[in-house]
Amino acid sequence: MRFSSTHNAVIYSMPSESGFKICRQNDFGVSSSMNNSESCFVIRPFESGLKPMFIHAEMDQGIDPSEIVLENMPLAPLSESVNQDQYLKTISAAIERSKEINGKIVLSRIQEQRINSIDIGESLKSLRGNFPDSFIYLLISSERGIWMGASPETLVEKDFELYSTMALAGTKWGDDLFSQKEFDEQMLVSRDIMDRLSDEVIEVGDVHEMAYGELRHLRTNVRWQSEDSIIKFAELLHPTSAVSGFPRKEAYQFVLANETHQRSLYSGYLGLINPNEKSQLFVNLRCMKIYEGQIRVYVGGGINAKSEPLSEWEETERKSNSVMEALIHG
Repeated sequence: MRFSSTHNAVIYSMPSESGFKICRQNDFGVSSSMNNSESCFVIRPFESGLKPMFIHAEMDQGIDPSEIVLENMPLAPLSESVNQDQYLKTISAAIERSKEINGKIVLSRIQEQRINSIDIGESLKSLRGNFPDSFIYLLISSERGIWMGASPETLVEKDFELYSTMALAGTKWGDDLFSQKEFDEQMLVSRDIMDRLSDEVIEVGDVHEMAYGELRHLRTNVRWQSEDSIIKFAELLHPTSAVSGFPRKEAYQFVLANETHQRSLYSGYLGLINPNEKSQLFVNLRCMKIYEGQIRVYVGGGINAKSEPLSEWEETERKSNSVMEALIHG
């Protein structure tokens, strides 16, 4: 099955599933509204003020990733990578700002890697095997380009009238124990979610660990009941403090003023909406944009008063490697 950058399609695999399905349409409906009686796939960029894109199409058609062929790949624009010294300086500024606002700031960067070619089908299957509890996808968009990712984080899930979300923050690897820095970060994310859902009667679970390859995160589950639409809660929760920071306004302003790239779809959200069935939207993390001869991986981390710049740099390196090592490329 051949695709080019002029097509619009999503090939995806849900958490704990082994197979892939495809959703495709000639055009995206760029709108903040949707047909409540029709299934759709939604993609929402990070930046506020940008509208979600909806693909209204049948989403139960299976596909063998080995059949996917990408043609006429877009050329990479000017470099957006940030070297270690630049990133460390920005982290230091974020530490000082987090002290001033008594919160956290999430910084991101882009890591670029030259490639001769990429086997998309085998890469998707490798991501599926390496991250069984993540949402795996390949997005081909005439408007947004070609993206691939393996997101571990649910933004919001709906099962009839039962909703759930998760506070996911803090990263460790190997045998390292979580420190007060990670627990503080997790507490701010949980607090922010509870504030945003203050009009709902919510049930908050205990903090526990969640594995993502060699990485580990702190996670808290939150549940509530409502007859409102999933898009309402998605927009209410986005951007979570896990991808932007807390307090929301101050952290978001710092991100816009200090990051030298546009996040585009990174740390936005995407996923399935089924009016009469289970719907699940994911934060677009552990993702990359694919160009002719190049991959750009988007990574980030939460910065607070207890952060150490070199450790934060190492965290982004490990996040990038976790997905890059799963790719099959030349």
